[in-house]
Amino acid sequence: MKTHITEERRWRILSFLADASGRSLNEDVLLLCFRELGFPTDVVELRHDLDHLERHGCVKLIDYRLEMGRHLFVVRLTAGGLQTWRCERPVSGVAGRKPL
Repeated sequence: MKTHITEERRWRILSFLADASGRSLNEDVLLLCFRELGFPTDVVELRHDLDHLERHGCVKLIDYRLEMGRHLFVVRLTAGGLQTWRCERPVSGVAGRKPL
């Protein structure tokens, strides 16, 4: 069951990015999207999912260094990620069908 939830959460990350203007969002906005959907996740889970998606060529993580040692992480959907979101390209650990 946990595997199914993780796979669906990763697919939803791709979905949020596909729907976003410029196909990119920062981590805080992604967390807010999950809360609004009623699909709770935390920063650690989200980062783990983003790292997984980046390793599989679905997203590009961009680290913007701000003042006083702060960082802004922006997540950009790749062409491969768009194909995975459309269920045209299977990726291990990501739902292979659009969740209901």
